[in-house]
Amino acid sequence: MKRYGFFVWVCGFSFYVCEGATWRNWGNTQECSPQQIFYPANAQEVIAIIKDAAVKKIPLKAIGSSHSWSDLISTDGFLISTNNLDKVLWIDRSQCQIKVEAGIKLHELIAVLAENGLALSNQGFITEQSIAGAAATATHGTGKAYALSDYIIGMEIIDADGHIHTVSEASNPEWLPLARVSLGALGFIYTITLQCEPAFNLRHSRINIDLNDIIDNYQSFYESHDFFMFMLAPSSQTALAYFWDRTDEEPNTGFLHYFANDCVFNRFLNCMAIQALSHARNISSYMLLTGLSALQMEEHVDHSYISLSPMKTPLTVDWYIEQEFAVDFADFRPAFTDMLEIYKQYDPSASKLSSIITCRFGPSSELSYLNPAFGRNTAYLTINIMNHFDDYQDFFHDLEHAMLRYNGRAHWGKFHFLDHEKIKKLYNQDHFRAFNQLRKVLDPNGLFTNDFVLRCFGSISD
Repeated sequence: MKRYGFFVWVCGFSFYVCEGATWRNWGNTQECSPQQIFYPANAQEVIAIIKDAAVKKIPLKAIGSSHSWSDLISTDGFLISTNNLDKVLWIDRSQCQIKVEAGIKLHELIAVLAENGLALSNQGFITEQSIAGAAATATHGTGKAYALSDYIIGMEIIDADGHIHTVSEASNPEWLPLARVSLGALGFIYTITLQCEPAFNLRHSRINIDLNDIIDNYQSFYESHDFFMFMLAPSSQTALAYFWDRTDEEPNTGFLHYFANDCVFNRFLNCMAIQALSHARNISSYMLLTGLSALQMEEHVDHSYISLSPMKTPLTVDWYIEQEFAVDFADFRPAFTDMLEIYKQYDPSASKLSSIITCRFGPSSELSYLNPAFGRNTAYLTINIMNHFDDYQDFFHDLEHAMLRYNGRAHWGKFHFLDHEKIKKLYNQDHFRAFNQLRKVLDPNGLFTNDFVLRCFGSISD
């Protein structure tokens, strides 16, 4: 929340600066009081800020949409907003590639791609994140296409001395698998170049399926569809299954097709079930069940960038928390069962919490070392809690402990309690060491280090 702003001169550049501000993340679960928040408009201004911070020995972090629940970017130093770094630098339609500044939001990016006959190969449900933030935390969708980070073919990173490094298959190629999921620890990501594909359409449907049936058949559903996921209220015996398949058919949807869906999901479910009835847990839980049932949609065809990201208006709740774990595809059934059992321990009457579990599936990542899907076909189990819950940290601790039995890798941008010893066991230790070696090269004095980086990767001198 801005208290006051003004322009300052740093190294010959004028910036809009917010001072005396308290930064809060999207879910209002993290906050910090940085000394200043800068809003640069180009690389030269970013470099000037970094050099000034280095001289003053003030730590700094970059912020995009603040869409993480973890303390990923909290600092008492400088924050550099990427909101004004949102330009498309070039598009190569013949090669299906695009180069953008780090701050462009995903919903802006996919719109530009669509105008040029291109598309991302996969998307998440929400497209409010900046491209750099989404990639840096290994944001993913569902289905046979990879997570977003694996489609990065080039980057420009500004190091702690203000030097710009090009990272690609032709320049510093050994850095690329480390930098794709950088967690803000390697420097300031200024640009990202993405491999896209020609625009495509999807045949999509959503239907309620008996939970036992969907658990018994999740692998066949995944194998027989291009994209597949399901969500449910934890107390329900049915799940809302989503199916997408590529098609050459033309879209057959219109405004009215989405009108009811938007009203149900973004108006009824969000405003009424979560906000207005947040103190009437049993009614709220019932409304969540009703809302999920109403989200069923008959088979239809639409553009991929519309169909894969149905949340046109993200949930705008004051208190909304989320935890996610990536487990080996083969471990999905026992991991899912454990998640339900732990949930029932905290909400045995199914009236205390307003929650949704979402299950997505994807292929093994081989290009991004710190991607939770690296080295194994992956099932993602996500729990959303959408009303205030005093014991949420105990619940998340217990759930994380249970998922560690399956080498469950927590989503970097969501609640977790991992430290560097646990992370070394969950990920390849050689990759862990290589990541810290690259930190020493790009940030030898720990300018981009904060409590999150120290907890997860230790100090550079270790």
